[in-house]
Amino acid sequence: MVTKSDEETRVNSITKFTNKLCEKVSKSVDSKNSEILGEFLNGYSNCAIKGSVDFQTYQNNLQIFMKMVSDNKTKPFEFGLFHKAIRAPLDLYEWGNSFFEPLIELDKSFLLGEKNVEKIERYLDKGENVFLFANHQTEADPQVISILFEKYGFEKVAEKVCCVAGHRVTTDPMAIPFSMGRNIYCIFSKNYMENPPELKKDKQMHNISTLKAMSEMLASKEGQLIWVAPSGGRDRPDPTTGEFVIRPFDPKSVEVFRFMAKKTKKFCKTHYFPFSMYTNKLMPPPDTVKSSLGERRQAERGPVSVCVNDEINGEDLNMLEFAEAVQSSVIEGFDKLCAKHKGQT
Repeated sequence: MVTKSDEETRVNSITKFTNKLCEKVSKSVDSKNSEILGEFLNGYSNCAIKGSVDFQTYQNNLQIFMKMVSDNKTKPFEFGLFHKAIRAPLDLYEWGNSFFEPLIELDKSFLLGEKNVEKIERYLDKGENVFLFANHQTEADPQVISILFEKYGFEKVAEKVCCVAGHRVTTDPMAIPFSMGRNIYCIFSKNYMENPPELKKDKQMHNISTLKAMSEMLASKEGQLIWVAPSGGRDRPDPTTGEFVIRPFDPKSVEVFRFMAKKTKKFCKTHYFPFSMYTNKLMPPPDTVKSSLGERRQAERGPVSVCVNDEINGEDLNMLEFAEAVQSSVIEGFDKLCAKHKGQT
């Protein structure tokens, strides 16, 4: 049983440790990044206190984070076209999940569509491929998927997820540590393709190379599980209502992945599942899209959820029809998540 004295000791230890980190950051980092990192650390400590995280876990997770941020400022980790999650000597997959757990009110968080996850697991066991066409709300989305899948007994499925990720999470020192712990296909998002204009061609060639690598893995008969956000970025709130809305999917982006699947059809079958995510309570994105690195990160604690919607067979649908079917399903699933969360309050 945790006594009042034990709780005071835990809270004081977390607070003192965080204050020391913030003081160190203010002296060793430039003013802009010092403010960003300091705000994140203070928000994160509040989440850890509310989430009853023990001090040892809190200290360990932040020490790893701070060292990796510092290392990646000095010499950024280089990601290949496909990056396989680093599991040893330090398991960055498990560390990333543990790091973000304090932000999640797990007792109010849930997964809808368990039968569809079971279906996905069977497809993967047969060596077939699965695309999860999803909306995207926070940098912690990959970790949220793992934490919720594990809660419902789908640990092995969670570990197989490969995320199609934009350059921000592979070049920002605060994001790199978590990306190192995920399976990632590295691309340049269409939202940043022309910034700066002189690099557009190089970025396009990089994306083509990444898609080629993905195509080869789809044909490997090992069963690939690929999460992709066809909107090219995170959802944001409607300025008039404050409610988050699903960002429109780019039909061409959806079609690129369907085209690759068709090319590898003779090797193995591919399936498509719309995937809805409610994660914006954790680290809400900026109101506008920024082209530069170093965005503000405000760690907050709240419930999360995902909905694995029914599989869509796009054999008889053209590009626009298929993209519309996928997005409509994601919106419908998101509405279900929102309704269930509102029922909790």
